[in-house]
Amino acid sequence: MSLKDQHLAFGSLKVHLAAISAFHPGAAARSVFAHPIVRRFLKGLEKIHPPTKSPMPAWDLNLVLSCLMGPPFEPLATCSLLYLSWKVTFLVAITSARRVSELRALTCEPPYTIFQLRPHPAFLPKVLSRFHVSQDIFLPVFYPKPHAHLHEQRLHSLDVRRTLTFYIDRTKPFRKTTQLFVAIAKQIKGAPVSSQLIFLWLTGCICACYNLANVLPPAVTAHSTRAQA
Repeated sequence: MSLKDQHLAFGSLKVHLAAISAFHPGAAARSVFAHPIVRRFLKGLEKIHPPTKSPMPAWDLNLVLSCLMGPPFEPLATCSLLYLSWKVTFLVAITSARRVSELRALTCEPPYTIFQLRPHPAFLPKVLSRFHVSQDIFLPVFYPKPHAHLHEQRLHSLDVRRTLTFYIDRTKPFRKTTQLFVAIAKQIKGAPVSSQLIFLWLTGCICACYNLANVLPPAVTAHSTRAQA
């Protein structure tokens, strides 16, 4: 109850309970969740504080996409590595609906990118099942052959496969890992990035687009891209 008074989510309380179970080996660990008092407490707590979900998304996807079609994110051949990294990470996240940990596990060499992506075989996803382990990630083509119409050309700039091709080609000279996303800071340039850095890239991309549109950026999280996808 003290944890709930600290405004922790119901799922976080269950994680704490699982941690308690981990320190009680054998049959005692299995009985923690099954204990009648614990079960009644969790059931009552969920009824008193039911999970809520905002009917409106945390940020405007159309606003972000419209900014990604122009400077400083375009043209890809001349934009900075930072903006290229932000754009490719965001497009992969929004088209694949994957968690940050799964994005970090993507590799840039065949047979894991054709362009169809697959996490490295050693990666264990959050949900361990035959379906989720080494699951293929198909990234659809968006306006692959734009005609002379300017609108179609702008929409083609959001094609995730085009952006990935540019990204892999530009990072190849300094790449030190087969991991898809690599660091661009001078001290660690070419090294594999952490999940925390991918988190910062996603939120940084969204906030940068809001600033370009002269709109106050909301409080965003990297996980919100899954809901938007």
